[in-house]
Amino acid sequence: MKVQDAAKRLRRMSWYVLGVLALLLYFFVFRRFGIPVLDHPGMQAVPSILVPGQRHLIDRKPPMVLKRDWVVLFKGRDGGVAFSRVRGLPGETLTIVKNKLILLDRKGKAIPLPSELDPRSFHVFGRIPEGNYFLLNEDLKVPFADSRKLGWIRRRQVLFRVLFALGKGE
Repeated sequence: MKVQDAAKRLRRMSWYVLGVLALLLYFFVFRRFGIPVLDHPGMQAVPSILVPGQRHLIDRKPPMVLKRDWVVLFKGRDGGVAFSRVRGLPGETLTIVKNKLILLDRKGKAIPLPSELDPRSFHVFGRIPEGNYFLLNEDLKVPFADSRKLGWIRRRQVLFRVLFALGKGE
């Protein structure tokens, strides 16, 4: 009898542990990450990761520091929102050399940018200030604004980070 009672207590305790783990999973994972169906006209700006009408895994609370090549949704100064890719980080330098746009990291090494970029389409140059980023659309022909028109994008303008597409929405 004692062995059976111990087994029942162990099973009951395992359910409590599973319940606590489920609550922790909810509060620390599901509340931070989301799986919405994204369908915004600005998704054309980053076609490599954004597929209209599909579910995407997003990080609702991106870290205080963004990383190069992340795809983010940001709020422009005009109140509109757009998707774009992080290309330049704080402390890096955007400059023109021989009528070609060049992005230099903190050590002076060139970071590749699309060759079809027209330096005349930019409103900002120089060192990217702390807390600001250089965002650039993958498809340069789409009419949605990025750093070419809006200048440096502040970290607080970023609403969330898109991790990847998951598949068809409902």
